Amino acid sequence: MEDVRVVAHDGGCFGAWSPTTGELSRRQLLWLGVLHGGPEALVGDLSAAEVAGLRNWHRDAVTILVPHGSSVGAGHPGVVFVRTRRPLRDWRRRGGGLPVCRVEPAVLRFASTRRNPRVAEGVLAAVVQQGLTSPRRLEEWIGRMQPLRGADRFRRALVEIGGGAQSTAELDVRRMCRAARLAEPMRQVRRRDADGRLRFTDCAGAAGRAGAGRTGPEAAGCARSLRLGG
Repeated sequence: MEDVRVVAHDGGCFGAWSPTTGELSRRQLLWLGVLHGGPEALVGDLSAAEVAGLRNWHRDAVTILVPHGSSVGAGHPGVVFVRTRRPLRDWRRRGGGLPVCRVEPAVLRFASTRRNPRVAEGVLAAVVQQGLTSPRRLEEWIGRMQPLRGADRFRRALVEIGGGAQSTAELDVRRMCRAARLAEPMRQVRRRDADGRLRFTDCAGAAGRAGAGRTGPEAAGCARSLRLGG
């Protein structure tokens, strides 16, 4: 439990405290959150995805899911408690140790709360691209989590992700190409920068290929826009 202790009252979780001084480690903060949240509390949203191995989506505060109606008092700095009516016992990752939400419901719940669709689609692409889950498993969980805000949009994005799109830039370019009746570009092109470091360009296409079906400045502009990321 990494030096975070629980105070029990009548067999239930009453609160948690740390006997150490100074700033808590990330792991200690997660433990403090779930112990303070009660016996059904889970690490959720991007915090759960981070525990599963998600990179480049770090948030300073950790998210703890607790049953609707739970009393968490004033909480703790750095911990965000989210009350939900969802079946948290069914969402819990298998195994002992830190109570963590499975990566699929964690990222789908997070995505459903985002106003910016690029953020929602970006995290779905990230967990697939980093090998934490698959479009098929995410699709299954969308069905299990109904009603889910944004479900139709997520399904459309997962079709693109299942077809090879690995970032929001790739999703944008594929949609732009279809809307403009352009040939789709190559994806995730490996290249070396000026210092010899390996880089990845999200999408790249030759001007002739990108401009198929179009002529003049419009085709040239579309072709230039296909060289994204890096």
